[in-house]
Amino acid sequence: MSSNMICLACSVFRSELEALRGGGDIGFPVRYLDSTFHLDPTELHRRMDSLIRSELERGNRVLLLYGDCHARMNEQELAPGVCRVRGRNCFEILLGSDQYRIFRGEGAFFLLPEWVTRWREIFQIGFGFDGQVGKDFMREMHTKLLYLDTGRMPVPKEHLGAASDALGLPWEVVRIVPDHLSAAIGEAIKRMAEHER
Repeated sequence: MSSNMICLACSVFRSELEALRGGGDIGFPVRYLDSTFHLDPTELHRRMDSLIRSELERGNRVLLLYGDCHARMNEQELAPGVCRVRGRNCFEILLGSDQYRIFRGEGAFFLLPEWVTRWREIFQIGFGFDGQVGKDFMREMHTKLLYLDTGRMPVPKEHLGAASDALGLPWEVVRIVPDHLSAAIGEAIKRMAEHER
């Protein structure tokens, strides 16, 4: 089923996917779009649409490793030869639905390695969360920053501490394993195979 398949993924998954590829768990190529396109959903949709069409024209199937990252995601996954992993966002995909709901219920704001090392670019420039306004907004919506440690790099404590100070929230670390990501990919490929019968 992995023949003529390509995965189009958000760059937040790069280290985890490359580890799965290196270990032989997935055997298809992956094309990444920079995670900062989430700051401009219209541009994310445009770029994804262009890549999907290009790969389908080459005769490839397309596996989308994205959550509900722009308003027209459902349209993109309806095309023949396209399937998307299940999960509202990258955190649910990596944690699984049950654990994601627990942490979300605790008021966690989730951070992955790529975003925590670029937190100034994302929060202060992209979202405009600077100074007391940023702290007030984050405290109104969340109780803590929760860093998902995928084990692919040392926990970036300096970045977490700086983000915590700037955003006014304490930080915690939870270690995750790649099982949920592998399962989500496998389930999506299975659905694609069933639709092609």
